[in-house]
Amino acid sequence: MVNEDFTRIAQELNATSQFADGNGYVGWVPEGAFPELDETLFGDEARGIQPIDPDTLSDAIFTNESYYLIKTLSAAEVRPLSRVMGTKLLEETVEKWQRQTLLAGTQAGTVKMNFNSRLYEWVTEQVFITAPRVERPTPIPDPSQILPPSGP
Repeated sequence: MVNEDFTRIAQELNATSQFADGNGYVGWVPEGAFPELDETLFGDEARGIQPIDPDTLSDAIFTNESYYLIKTLSAAEVRPLSRVMGTKLLEETVEKWQRQTLLAGTQAGTVKMNFNSRLYEWVTEQVFITAPRVERPTPIPDPSQILPPSGP
């Protein structure tokens, strides 16, 4: 892929995302919004890892959810947060806090995870009881969309 046009490859391989357009372009990304990509995008000074240089293609980055190829257009810079990136950064910050708090509570013995079938059934029942009642007509399937056309 060294000689391939990155934009063409990104268009071809890009998965649908709320962050990237159809060409795979994400735009400016704040540090922490995609923690699994931070090391590539921003480096890690403590570990002697430099951020990816502008106009350079990263090695493939594999995560639990996907894989990424990154090409930055410019060096890291401070900018105002867009609504989308602000929301993403907030979600990541809350998830990190939740993980840290759960770990600290578990280690201190103040948190115990106990979620079994009986508790799951209770939660399901509570959701059913408290769910808003909205009248919705029962959908009637269109047979022409599910049956193959009849022919001779």
